[in-house]
Amino acid sequence: MPHGISNWTFLDVKTFLIEHGFQFHHVRGSHYYFKKYHNNRFYMTHVQYHGSKSIPEGTVNAIIRQSGIPKERWMGK
Repeated sequence: MPHGISNWTFLDVKTFLIEHGFQFHHVRGSHYYFKKYHNNRFYMTHVQYHGSKSIPEGTVNAIIRQSGIPKERWMGK
C-alpha cells in the first residue's frame, strides 16, 4: 500500500477498501461505488477509474471521509 496521500491509484484504493470490509456495489461510467454496513451505519464511497495514474490528493481525502476509515489507517501508521 502507498504511504501518504498523493500516490494512491485506483487499484490501491479498491484493494484497501475491500480489505476493510467494503463490497463492490455498482459502476456508473468511470465511477466505481463501494458500500459497507458497520455498527448500524451505512458507508458508500465512489472511486473514479484513472488507470494507473495517481488519484488527486483532494479526491483521496474525499474517499477517506466517505469511507469512515480513520486517516491513520490509510497512511499505514
